[in-house]
Amino acid sequence: DSVTSVCEESFSYCSSLTSVVIPDSVTSIGTRAFRGCRSLTSVTIGDSVKSIGKNAFLYCHSLTIYCEAKTKPAGWTSDWNAVSYQNDKSSVYWYSETAPALNADGTAYDGNYWHYDENGEIVVWVYVKPEE
Repeated sequence: DSVTSVCEESFSYCSSLTSVVIPDSVTSIGTRAFRGCRSLTSVTIGDSVKSIGKNAFLYCHSLTIYCEAKTKPAGWTSDWNAVSYQNDKSSVYWYSETAPALNADGTAYDGNYWHYDENGEIVVWVYVKPEE
């Protein structure tokens, strides 16, 4: 709980790192903090994080980021995906306690969202069209 930031290049090229939970005490993740962590597949970011440095997750292939914030915090760039991890196979999901809003067509959720199940596990919201 005393950690307030993940400093620049803190875990760069840590090949054995597979999953990270960044606690609510952390407010910033430094530039290239997790760069080159090729085994890193899951990062859960607490809702107190207000800034993520450029290329924080560069070369983390197939990474899924779960942000506990319900919306992008003020100050994050609108192109956060490109700035923060720059990987084709990576995804960012935003926390939503309830099923999120549908897109304009009513065929899918409007964005990527996740929630905790009854066991405290992360579950991505997947829209299932009701049978007619």
